[in-house]
Amino acid sequence: MNRKTIAELMQVDSRTGLFGPEGLMTDRRLTDESAVSFIQGLVEGLDLPSSVPEEVRGHFDTLRHLHTYGAFSYDLFGMCASAADMTIEFVLGVRFVEWHSGRVPLVEHGTGKQETVPVDDYAQLVPRLGRRRPDGTGGWHLKGDSHFDGSLASLLRWGRTSGVLSGWLGTIWSQAYRNILSTELTQSGSRRRIPAEWETWTSDERTHWIETSLRPDWEQEYLDNIRQLRNVTAHRTSHFITYPPDSARTLRWLAEVITAMWPPADEPG
Repeated sequence: MNRKTIAELMQVDSRTGLFGPEGLMTDRRLTDESAVSFIQGLVEGLDLPSSVPEEVRGHFDTLRHLHTYGAFSYDLFGMCASAADMTIEFVLGVRFVEWHSGRVPLVEHGTGKQETVPVDDYAQLVPRLGRRRPDGTGGWHLKGDSHFDGSLASLLRWGRTSGVLSGWLGTIWSQAYRNILSTELTQSGSRRRIPAEWETWTSDERTHWIETSLRPDWEQEYLDNIRQLRNVTAHRTSHFITYPPDSARTLRWLAEVITAMWPPADEPG
């Protein structure tokens, strides 16, 4: 590594100045001062409410700092977006422990033995979960969910069934369900999920099917896409670079998830 002076470290990456309020510019660039101001402006409004635990707010602020310093080292935008994609597991783990007031009810596979485990960090719980290993350790699951093994898939499923993610999923659904339904209506063959009776149904019958069948399926698929994205990010085999607006967009998505999980006191949970 070549050592740099403070002055050299503070030099704005030339690629950063190519992005401004009107998008990518190919014929000009922002001044260094304007570029840094623009980069910070993309994320300055993403303050989390005080209802969010300090450890989560601190972690999120670190990601915002990473985004900001992308102005001086362009690769950091990609690192920020990747880290934000992976933060969902950490955030869900914190909410899980808080939801159970630090005392998680477990059931042992096979014997049905029950135990309430005191934890203040989700990582303390993970080694006890999953199928029993050859050495006799492990083999426990969350009471009420025999498939809960500590994985991100388990946390996402818990977040959905417990209602922790309901507000966030509901907001997305309300914005996108017309397009989702339109896509389903134009599907054909084995991919078509619209019942054959659709054309003869009343409006109430269609609404009932949408809410009890289409929406649950969409929620499950959406959350599974989040799991797959985290896995791709965690096991990336190539270098990843992204644009400053995409880095900010990922942080905005994460901020929306976190805020929905810890809504401000004056808002419904």
